[in-house]
Amino acid sequence: MFATARNRFRALAVACAMLCGSAAVASGASRNDPAVKPPEPQRIELKTADGQTIAGFWLDAHEAGRPAVLLLHNSGSDHFPYRALWERLLRLGVNVLAVDFRGHGASQRTTRDAYEKLATRDQSVYREFIQDAQAGLDFLMREQKIPANRIAIVGGEVGAAVGFQALASNPKLRGLVALSPQTLSYGMDVMPWVAQFGKRPLLIITSKKLLHDGPQPIADKLQKTATVQLEVFPGAEVRGVEMLQQPAGIERLILAWTREWLLGEKNPG
Repeated sequence: MFATARNRFRALAVACAMLCGSAAVASGASRNDPAVKPPEPQRIELKTADGQTIAGFWLDAHEAGRPAVLLLHNSGSDHFPYRALWERLLRLGVNVLAVDFRGHGASQRTTRDAYEKLATRDQSVYREFIQDAQAGLDFLMREQKIPANRIAIVGGEVGAAVGFQALASNPKLRGLVALSPQTLSYGMDVMPWVAQFGKRPLLIITSKKLLHDGPQPIADKLQKTATVQLEVFPGAEVRGVEMLQQPAGIERLILAWTREWLLGEKNPG
């Protein structure tokens, strides 16, 4: 009787292991299947050090030890232009957090003062965006337990400026993708933060018309220390996240950079 029970238990354990293994394989296959639509992001609230509440949009790769990307948008925009990119990052097994800066998008409701200041072109608000980025980084590092050296930032226009500022404050962060960075962004001098970039990897993507507004001077500043990749595209004067979902296909560059520098793949192509 006891032998029969033990045999049944072993059979049940084997079946469970096979089922769990099949589920894991199916999960990996669905993640990499372009036909399978990624899940919608979970909206979360992020508390900043200066007492504000901003909206974040979290996509969990549901695998232990996976890296993360923090997405920071242009002025006057929100998280949504990153949608196609975050779906592709998630398929790579990368956790993604996009934030809406104070006074923008879904954060307007909880940061009305910032919204009103922006409406009157008060540039002091932009200096507070670093608080929003840091709240996102705190969520990734403290709540999700993702080490700083496994986190990269993708920033568009002013989001790129905030990205440089965040990396200057957090020397262990892995690297930055800067879309249309500027040397002077909404009254903020970006170059002192650039000078603290160190030896980390940097991908700069810009339209040709904006090359000398920041991308080229920043690349020149860091060429002897950081691993800099500068990509220049002809065409209209589009900035930051406006370059996404365009014929140039900059998403493939961002994904290849992510695979090389965040996932450690060799010759990602």
